[in-house]
Amino acid sequence: MTRTSQSDVDLVITEPDLDLQETARLQELFEACSWGWDTPARMLSAFRGSWCCLIATRGDAPIGFVRVLSDGAIYALVVDMLVMPESRNAGVGAALLDEVMSRCAEAGISIVKLIASGPDAMRFYQRAGFRVCDASSPGMLTFIARERSSSR
Repeated sequence: MTRTSQSDVDLVITEPDLDLQETARLQELFEACSWGWDTPARMLSAFRGSWCCLIATRGDAPIGFVRVLSDGAIYALVVDMLVMPESRNAGVGAALLDEVMSRCAEAGISIVKLIASGPDAMRFYQRAGFRVCDASSPGMLTFIARERSSSR
């Protein structure tokens, strides 16, 4: 669990309890962000098949969510990144993305990709160090620098 203080309110980032009840709580967040939603059972299956799912809450209310797919070694793909509209521009997305990048670095993942939807999202990810890929590789990506071990 990661705790950060944002505007006199605690922001808690945790891995969600992956059950139907927690999935139902996330549906409101997905709908508020106009993000696609399937049945709770299918969404739960998608969440459980992910490498990492993190939820940001204030009190008991989910205000942000990120989901990452990965091979666990080289590549990671951020597939869902949502923040409640009224909580945007308050550091919630940055805190979620920082936690994802830390977990990727700890796992030795060196390439993180995502697809940004719209100019605001692109600016957000560029501020976080992502760069736009060329036309032959759609999306945005960043590389995580790792020091190589001096032993061979």
